[in-house]
Amino acid sequence: MNFNYFIKRPFKGLFLFFLFSNCFSSELPSKPFISKINYLGIKKTQDFVIDREIRHPKNSYLDSMFVEEDKTRLHNLGLFSDISWSIVPLEDGTFILQYIFIETIQEIPITILPFYNVETGWSIRGGWLINNYLGKNQTLGLIGSFGGLNTYGIKFYDPWIFGNHISLGFNLTKAFYNHTFLNKNVLSNSVSILMGKWFGDRIKTNAGIKIENKQFSSDDKTSFFSFIPEVSIVYDSRDLYWNPSSGLNFYNSMIFSIDYRNNSYSNLIWKQSYSFYQELMDLKKKLILSLNLTLYRKWEGKEEVRKLSLGDAYSIRGWSLPDYKIYSESRNSFRFGHEYFIGSIELRKVIIDKFVTNYGIETGLMLVGFFDFGKIADNWSDLKNQKTIIAGSGFGFRIPIPLFDAIRIDLGWGLHGGINSKPSLHFALMQKF
Repeated sequence: MNFNYFIKRPFKGLFLFFLFSNCFSSELPSKPFISKINYLGIKKTQDFVIDREIRHPKNSYLDSMFVEEDKTRLHNLGLFSDISWSIVPLEDGTFILQYIFIETIQEIPITILPFYNVETGWSIRGGWLINNYLGKNQTLGLIGSFGGLNTYGIKFYDPWIFGNHISLGFNLTKAFYNHTFLNKNVLSNSVSILMGKWFGDRIKTNAGIKIENKQFSSDDKTSFFSFIPEVSIVYDSRDLYWNPSSGLNFYNSMIFSIDYRNNSYSNLIWKQSYSFYQELMDLKKKLILSLNLTLYRKWEGKEEVRKLSLGDAYSIRGWSLPDYKIYSESRNSFRFGHEYFIGSIELRKVIIDKFVTNYGIETGLMLVGFFDFGKIADNWSDLKNQKTIIAGSGFGFRIPIPLFDAIRIDLGWGLHGGINSKPSLHFALMQKF
């Protein structure tokens, strides 16, 4: 008899284990005792990266709940396309808890991809990204782009650099671009460092510093030389990060920009984001309700060159991307300002379960229906007094890919003051929230 059994699936628990164990009670103990834990299929990732996510103890009886929780944490590392497990008997009557891994693509060769940013427009981005540098779950990237955005830089991130789940991130970038709706040339140089610490499995705090020199020029010139400290706190109880079926994600950050040359350019920004996820029905193909509310407050530093806009893949979908023509027409002023709130509702339906191809690349397909709404204004008081909201609704697809979670394609129609906009197609990476 082959004892490599019970390869678990996320929706199965102890019930099935005990059911099957009773069927083979003459051969198997009702509670297998785990004396050893093994990892199979690992080619690059170092064992200690997995060890620190495993909570199931050795020299104890099997607890499938522990195992499934460990699987979820391992999936959220973004290093594995698939994870399963089994138990294997030993001659002494104990068992090995065996995890079987399929590592995802962890290194992207020098690649050229289209990229869109609301400030810069379309660009061609190239770069080299390693998601699991030296097998230590570190991210190292060399990036550059040309077109709307001309830039180059380097980034590094380690989620556990000092032990005890303390993270460190570093970014160095230089960029030049034509602002899409301000009709100004922008030159930016920045360096930033960010540290974070997890408290338990759900709460993370971050603190960082950014130094930025940014110049806006056309007929006149405006420049900022800013020292920017930032602190944030996150509460995250999602199950799977890329496509949660349950849990909450609350994010709060305070960003204080101190300008060395002109104190009147200094400002304070408070950004809040609240997300909720719930599987609606216990179906073979999940149907998930996802909700998000984002608020952006700003005190001082409300120069024109710092204006924001709504109507793109990351705010309110269904609107043509903002450009100088749209910005210069007063009838479109409802799309621009310094402070905003955005709400989003999504129904996410898995059409093709995430799977791994023969080439080791994960893929799948998800259908999404969405409704976005919000307001933006120069001041919070003006925003509250606005009688109409900006809205957009439509549908889209999500295709999971390594390193970037998913490719996002959305088709939407905008609505404001009873008037519908023409349909707009949006391309982006990762889920909107």
